[in-house]
Amino acid sequence: MNISWSDFMPIWKVIGIMYILGITITIIKIWITRHFSKNDEPSSLKNLPYQKRASVLTKAEKNFFAVLQEAAKDNFLILSKVRLADILTLPNNQVYRAKYFNRITSKHVDFLLCDKDNSQPLLAIELDDSSHLWASRNERDIFVDEAFQKANLPLLHIKNSSTYDKAELAQQIYSLVS
Repeated sequence: MNISWSDFMPIWKVIGIMYILGITITIIKIWITRHFSKNDEPSSLKNLPYQKRASVLTKAEKNFFAVLQEAAKDNFLILSKVRLADILTLPNNQVYRAKYFNRITSKHVDFLLCDKDNSQPLLAIELDDSSHLWASRNERDIFVDEAFQKANLPLLHIKNSSTYDKAELAQQIYSLVS
């Protein structure tokens, strides 16, 4: 009986394929364990990186808020930094609903005046600082203005200032709300 080396080649090919398959399965198991293990998550409850802010409002927003409270005369519920997704809604049957929702979910207005009795949004206020001059911010402002116009909810832009005229602000508010 004459056996040549070529008679064993198919066995070595099978062993090689099994070896490569075993390594591939091991690598996949390690990857799954690292990416989906509760203990290895950076957001595990033991290691949450969050800290309390010193203030929810910036210095400019605090300054404006004090004048806004006086101008509104306790006639409104005043909220700050409200997400557009909490103010605006979409019809349930809206085509591309998720796409439209994603465009508003990470945006907010600086202040929202609501009806005190039912918390219905009545007027949104944007305090415009120098960042509103940036091209990217300008595109965002155009989108937000258009969204509020389509929702039939007034949006008041106030230029950031060190002082505000309470009477003028009150006049602007009541002319848009009534």
